Amino acid sequence: PMHVHRAELAVMAKEDSRIVLHEQVSDMAALMSTCDLAFSAGGTTLYELCAVGVPSVSFSMADNQLPGVKAFDDANLIPWAGDIRDNEIFYDDAVEKLTALLKNPDARKKQSDRMRMAIDGAGARRIADAILAKGNLEGSFFLYSATQLHIIFSRNAFFENYAMSRVLYSTIQTLL
Repeated sequence: PMHVHRAELAVMAKEDSRIVLHEQVSDMAALMSTCDLAFSAGGTTLYELCAVGVPSVSFSMADNQLPGVKAFDDANLIPWAGDIRDNEIFYDDAVEKLTALLKNPDARKKQSDRMRMAIDGAGARRIADAILAKGNLEGSFFLYSATQLHIIFSRNAFFENYAMSRVLYSTIQTLL
């Protein structure tokens, strides 16, 4: 199991029929699309929630999540409830933000619309096009879907095109 508290969560789900544990989900977008509201840690899940248009509140639980959750909050896409490690104020802020959205269907609809406009799900295609336009990547190939870009280099192509892989991060930030 991926979650260290899985056993405790399973007990909660058994005792409360309103709690459902989803494990080994094969179609996360379909599951997300059934939700009225999400509460998510920072990371790539925030992009997925935007692409599906699920109104959300985010939180951070690690330093590397801070730039992302703050950027989504600053862009008025997903409000950030704070850092879970700051127990003094986190829970009150999280409950306040979640409750405000739950009580206001119009605000959820507006947030969903903003999210879908910001993340259209075609970022992987734009990244692949931009990388291919940068130069000759003979000996390598790309696989892309709506949410992922796989860059596969043969041994020689990787070493010949190492500089190309170094620009990938800045390209991703620009195009997503």
